[in-house]
Amino acid sequence: MRRLRWALCKAMMVTLMATAAVAGAGGACPAGAEDFSFVDPFGFADARLMGMGYSHVAVWDAPNPLYSNPASFGLSRERLVLTFGAGWGDSPAADSFKFVAVSDVDRGAGAGGFAWGQYKWHEGDALLSGNTFNYAVGKRFADWGALGMGLRYLCGSGSSGGSRGGSVGVGGGGSGDGGGVSVAGVPEDELRWRGLATDAGLLLKHSAISLGVIARDVTVTRLAFEDGMTLTVAPSYSAGLSLRPTARAVFAVDAHRVSPDGGDGGHEIYTGGFEGWLSGHIALRGGIIVGDGVDREARAYTGGIGLRFGDFEMSYALLTAEEQVKRQCITLTRRF
Repeated sequence: MRRLRWALCKAMMVTLMATAAVAGAGGACPAGAEDFSFVDPFGFADARLMGMGYSHVAVWDAPNPLYSNPASFGLSRERLVLTFGAGWGDSPAADSFKFVAVSDVDRGAGAGGFAWGQYKWHEGDALLSGNTFNYAVGKRFADWGALGMGLRYLCGSGSSGGSRGGSVGVGGGGSGDGGGVSVAGVPEDELRWRGLATDAGLLLKHSAISLGVIARDVTVTRLAFEDGMTLTVAPSYSAGLSLRPTARAVFAVDAHRVSPDGGDGGHEIYTGGFEGWLSGHIALRGGIIVGDGVDREARAYTGGIGLRFGDFEMSYALLTAEEQVKRQCITLTRRF
């Protein structure tokens, strides 16, 4: 049971990241995955976000309620937009993600949108599944700024495949830092959890330059299990800068402050990315993620392409680390 609970805690953290692009991973990564674990807080999102190295805090065009700064809706001129997406890992047993999102222009009470996403994760014999239901809204308060807020309802379940022994990390410690607990003969079981999270964002725009700030889990976020256990998610913060030299190009850099479970300590992750439309139909994207929570020497690279035909757009992205393709994503968008 404890092994499954630990795996669920990790899956919940990654689910939060997938929808918010950054939150607290808390070092809950299995031994042997340290080299890639610094990417875990970002999980999956749509292909544009992944292709640009998850740099999105100050990018205000084409917002997605799944992950965008909620204030970006206040500055966006997008019409009604429907988006479908799916992501997958580097093996059949790896994590996967799918989502549906819809957003609309300001019709008096602010622009915003709804999104549903589902994340699946295998941890040993345990199969974990988390769902997120997001609502984001942003309102322009001047020609140069906007405020936004978001709500996320999170729920999910996990079940183990049978008895299994071993040593795992429980609580704030990972399996490699003395936080391991021996578990023998873990019975087949299932746990369910749920929680409500709140976000807030600010965007300031002047000419081609934009500054953005996001605070995730700004109120106390507790994920509750049916057996009475609760997990408190610490707030996390991101700041970003974007530059749009032309209407067809954008460059962005972000700094993310990631806090572990309970809010003690934390570390920074830095991302950078770009998008350039070669014509009205083809976009190229690229990005980098730097930081492992210790010395910021670990790196992951992303790339992607977008194809637009009238009101339809298809995008693909991949993430590489340790000289391997770790994640891939495809997104389909229809503008009305």
